[in-house]
This record gives sequence, C-alpha cells and structure tokens, in this order.
Amino acid sequence: MSQLRPLRWLGTLMLLTGLLASNSLQVMAQEEESEWVPGKYMIQAVGEMLDAADVLQRDLKYGYAEGACMVGVLLQPQGNYTMTRRFEKGIEYAIVAGGDEDASDIDVEILDSKGNVVIKDDSEDRLGVIEWTPTTTGEYRVRVKLFEARIESFCAFTVLRKGGYQIPLQQAVDAAGKFFRDCNGIVSVAEDRGNTVGFLSEDGQAGIWGCVLPRGESLTMTNVIPGEGQAVMLGRGNDDDVDIDIFVMRGDTTIGEDTAEDSFPQYYGEFKDGASYSVMLKNVDAQNETAFVIGGVLRLFPE
Repeated sequence: MSQLRPLRWLGTLMLLTGLLASNSLQVMAQEEESEWVPGKYMIQAVGEMLDAADVLQRDLKYGYAEGACMVGVLLQPQGNYTMTRRFEKGIEYAIVAGGDEDASDIDVEILDSKGNVVIKDDSEDRLGVIEWTPTTTGEYRVRVKLFEARIESFCAFTVLRKGGYQIPLQQAVDAAGKFFRDCNGIVSVAEDRGNTVGFLSEDGQAGIWGCVLPRGESLTMTNVIPGEGQAVMLGRGNDDDVDIDIFVMRGDTTIGEDTAEDSFPQYYGEFKDGASYSVMLKNVDAQNETAFVIGGVLRLFPE
C-alpha cells in the first residue's frame, strides 16, 4: 500500500529547530503576547510547522506540494481536521503537523478513498511527521488530530513532495507575518466599531490556508462555511510587489472580489447561516514568477 521510512530522528531534530529558531514569526508572537490572543497562538502553530518544513526542504530536498499545501485550524482536544487532496503514485511526500504551546500531542494520518488508514504518525509529541510514497494515484484524506492538549489549540500542517516548489523559509515567513499583521489591522478597526474578531473555527473549517502560486495561476478553496453574520475573506502574498486578487463565490455566482493591484486583497461581506462559499486567490503578477500566498477567514462578532 505504501512505503514508510523511520522519521523519529527527524521529528526530534525538527522539535529542536522549532524551539531554538528565532525567526520573525516568533518575534511577532512575543510582541503581540498582550494583544490579539488568537493571532498569537496561530503564529506559534504556523511558525513551528514552517521551521519543520524548512528542515525537510534543506536536508531531504522536499518542496511544497501543488494546491493547498498549508492549513491552520482551531481544534478541541481529541478533535480533528480532514483535508482531501490528490496524491500521485511513485512521488515521495512528507506531511508535517505542529501546534501551539497548549498542544502536547498531535497525530497525523492518511486515509484512502475507503476510509482505511494507509499510514500514520501517532508518536507522543507536538509534531506529527510522516513520509510516504503512494503506490496508487488518487484522492486521499489527510487527517490531523489534536490527541492531547490542555485546552483548545491552533494546529497547522503542510504537505511537501520531492520535486515540489523550493520556497526559502523567509518567503513563507514573510507571507505569514504580513498576513497576521493584516489580521491585527482588521482587529483594531473592528474593536473601534464594537466588534470582536476570531478565525473561522467551526468543525471541519480551516481558519487559514497557504499555497505556492506561479504567476497567472489560482487556488480555490471550496465548501467554506463562515456562518451567519459578517466575515472577512483575505489573502496575502510574501512580497509587497506581488499582485494578488480574491474572488468569493456562491455556486457559480461571484458575490464579491478585490482586484486592486496590491498583495493584500480583502472582501468584507454578510454571509448566510449554513451557506457554502468558494474563495479563490489568484497570483495576477509576481516579479519572481511564483509567490507564497496565505488566505483565511475572520469572523466578526458584535459585542
């Protein structure tokens, strides 16, 4: 069914890397400790995951996979998040999952179309890591579980592959750092208007996602259910010179868009209870051909 190589040494190395690294995401988390709490904990989860992915890129020559290659989600203890994506026969993949400081044990597994667990990492640590070569091309599910935590925790995971996009750590960090700063700007405006803000965190819903987009290409996240009320769909490129557009659709109808020539598109809207939407991010122009792009959904709640 699959091939697995022992990665216990790699998990330990990545944990040390996450603890010792001093990149800008960790600096941001320290600076914002007394500010927007959801942002602080999402930064921790994404920062640890990006550090681990960088080790895999540098030491084992992996790159980011096509499509949605990064997801951040809020989970309750024993809760899980599942993403369906296509994997190709004979390609070596790696999946890395990490959490914030309240998470103590994160597991990750891959299931086939029949729901059978093909491979998993259920080691007792804050990083879940698997390396896997499918023997059959098809749709599989990546499932990340917060096996043990003191309280609800933000978790993030990424999908890498041999021959994937080689993105320097700093580019991914830049995209994430700018994304979270944009979120903090939205929080400040919302608070002035008497609202509180949180990442989309309903069951089965991702708060943020990331991808590598070559110039002219786009990524669409389907089945986004923000719930009733106001929400902000937003995106961020790693470089201010990148032109990223966003389109929000319900079915085949575009209900909103931001096509201004900038790297931080945002769409504020009023959404219906239980309704499903699609969010498309497009790299209209990038001087370096490709861009690391992060998208997400913020909910606005009246106080």
